[in-house]
Amino acid sequence: FLATDPLKAVEYYARVASNRLILDDTLLSKKTLDAVHAWTTTQDAVLPKSVYDQALASARRTTARHPLRATFWNDLARLTFLWANETSQPVTQEGIQAAQRAIELAPQRVEAMRTLGYIWAQNGEREKARDAAVATLASVPNQPNALWLITQLDYLAGDESGAAQRAYDVLLAHPEAIESSQLRWIVGLLAQQEAYRKVVDLYEAWGAEHPDDLTFLPNLAAAYAQTGDVKRAVETAIRLKELDPSSAAATDTFIESIR
Repeated sequence: FLATDPLKAVEYYARVASNRLILDDTLLSKKTLDAVHAWTTTQDAVLPKSVYDQALASARRTTARHPLRATFWNDLARLTFLWANETSQPVTQEGIQAAQRAIELAPQRVEAMRTLGYIWAQNGEREKARDAAVATLASVPNQPNALWLITQLDYLAGDESGAAQRAYDVLLAHPEAIESSQLRWIVGLLAQQEAYRKVVDLYEAWGAEHPDDLTFLPNLAAAYAQTGDVKRAVETAIRLKELDPSSAAATDTFIESIR
């Protein structure tokens, strides 16, 4: 259920948590975090508070049982960031301290520094966020999440053109690390600049990495049309109709409009 119904997944995880005999509490905590992440990156509706509370309780239990494991402190920090981002609130002090504790325990690893960067950005501390991203890149050059964070900070600073170009570069170099919400954001910036050839590049990279995702095909067809490549626009629209017959009427209308 994790990929198709994150809420159902959390419901099952909650049942496991209520069992007195938990064979692997760390796995349960990880999976609950995965469910929250899946919801916040794929669903339009706000994550129910009860689901977040279950995940938070699980993360707290895990850090209490394994206080010297940096990865679990980072998971707790990530969870608080996801909720803050989902609800447009600052990250709590608990989340900040969890990320800092993870860094103290494993200063050579970049995961917690990256998380802290996102937390600072969420809380409006842009300079601290940039410092964390730069520190991450010093350890792992071209780390995609850190590059993405810098891109967002550039955008917030008013450099929309530069942010769009850097975001484009990050996605092409690391399509496996980009989420659908980030793709939509980049495409929106590039479309404002009428950079439709770059939009095509991004959708093609996304499709190569996510071949089962049909949702991008209408936009890819439209982007082809915007570049004047009517042949590929029609081919893409026909492919969509074959894979999703329910789109036939809209697809036929689109094809007629560009021929």
